[in-house]
Amino acid sequence: MLQSLKYCLLGSVASLGAPGGLMVARLRQHHVTKVRFDQCVEELRGDRMGFLYVAISTLIVFATYGAALGRQIDRSRAVSDNDPLTELPNIRKFRDRLRLEIERAKRSGECLSLLFIDLDRLKSINDAHGHPAGDRALRHIARCITRSLRASDLGARLGGDEFGVLAPRTTQQEGVALAHRLADLVRNTASRGTMPVTVSIGVATAYPQVSTPTTVELDALFARADAALYTSKRAGRGTVRGESPAHESNSVSTSQRDSGTHS
Repeated sequence: MLQSLKYCLLGSVASLGAPGGLMVARLRQHHVTKVRFDQCVEELRGDRMGFLYVAISTLIVFATYGAALGRQIDRSRAVSDNDPLTELPNIRKFRDRLRLEIERAKRSGECLSLLFIDLDRLKSINDAHGHPAGDRALRHIARCITRSLRASDLGARLGGDEFGVLAPRTTQQEGVALAHRLADLVRNTASRGTMPVTVSIGVATAYPQVSTPTTVELDALFARADAALYTSKRAGRGTVRGESPAHESNSVSTSQRDSGTHS
């Protein structure tokens, strides 16, 4: 939508070149070598309907073409940033946003949590009910993620049966609580008459004010959330696990969420 408006306006501005070019051509026919303002005014008065027609017709054409081009750019960006099945952001957009949030957390000293979510037994769902059922399960998880998050959070499909949630200003305890609510929502709102849909979730939290730089970097945080997810999968399906206590800060209580806290 933003690009459509931008290119529509650019097309409208570009359309002014048509009546301007007509003006120059008319004056050249009159053997005018140096165009003056009074000559332009006189020419407009002499054929105002002709200039008006050229201005309006080219404005419509250029604005329409610009809007169509802008819509195509918007669609291309949406395709490159979003997963087509679930309509959630894809891993590229997720990593870009996480990188920005990590830098913001370093400056502010606020914590942030990362949730890795895995759909349990996707292969079994596909084998028993077909791939459309597996796709429905993935879309169901995406809807639950969207319902569970604040405006400042970001959920994404990372690929296959894995999803991620970025929750700024969220402690480890709050991240685990969010994960439990999300897992319960997925399990309790699955469509009736299908295989149970459950997720395993791992939670990792970065505390920039007490962490070494390496433990707050993107790849390190990804690895910690992945390790927590692996622990969750080993503990059984439909479980939630935070990362090991070695990564947790003793100052959890000093990092509070804002007024939009998960509840």
